[in-house]
Amino acid sequence: MEDAGRAVGVPLAAPFLDDRVIEAAFSVRVEDRVDPWTYKPLLVRAMDGLVPRRSLSRATKGEGSQDAAAGLHRQRDALTALWDDSLLARAGLVDEAALRRICAAAGSPELRDERFISTLAAEMWLRTTVTTRGAIA
Repeated sequence: MEDAGRAVGVPLAAPFLDDRVIEAAFSVRVEDRVDPWTYKPLLVRAMDGLVPRRSLSRATKGEGSQDAAAGLHRQRDALTALWDDSLLARAGLVDEAALRRICAAAGSPELRDERFISTLAAEMWLRTTVTTRGAIA
């Protein structure tokens, strides 16, 4: 993944996807890396002494969807306006009127939908590409 990112000029760091890390995890017997009473026991043992003990003792994964939803709600006017001149819409890839309706609706569940987030990311990426390169590639 790092090589693919580097090839297009996007630095990427995914240490848990490093071949050596995966090989090390798979070299441990299943019964030694899974414990129904402990959250990520193998990772906790591997990181002991490297990260704060408080981080090692947590029992759940971090989750930020409520914060993201609140931010999208607060920025709904800007998000609605974003689709007024959408490059994705110009290319015939999205329905900008439908996207404006989703963004303008207070508490719209579609704002939290991964498809909307991916569409938003694609629009922002495309705008950045056009701004830095001068034309749609």
